[in-house]
Amino acid sequence: MKRVLVIDDDQAVLESMCELLESEYEVVPALDGQAALQLIAESPAFDVIVVDMLMPVLDGEGFVNALRSQGLKVPIILASAHADVRARARALGADWLAKPFHVAHLLAKIERALAG
Repeated sequence: MKRVLVIDDDQAVLESMCELLESEYEVVPALDGQAALQLIAESPAFDVIVVDMLMPVLDGEGFVNALRSQGLKVPIILASAHADVRARARALGADWLAKPFHVAHLLAKIERALAG
């Protein structure tokens, strides 16, 4: 089963995304980028990462930069309600997911990321 790391500082959003994905994937939640980096240090084998762009402690952009500096090439989907994030996501080598999103759109983004 493919492993998906979901990172969002909003507990309700995080729980909802995990519930939506757990029938298809092994889902691991994290409340911020720093906690996610710790999870990756302990178990780096994630197939795709869905990360909120705006978070305290370590935001999505900082998380992606930290991950890439470690040489990890896992596909990343940056989620944000702000359309201006699309260009920043692309510059970071990540895909972009508009919030709020439809479940089908999230699933399609994940499947596209997994297909490579």
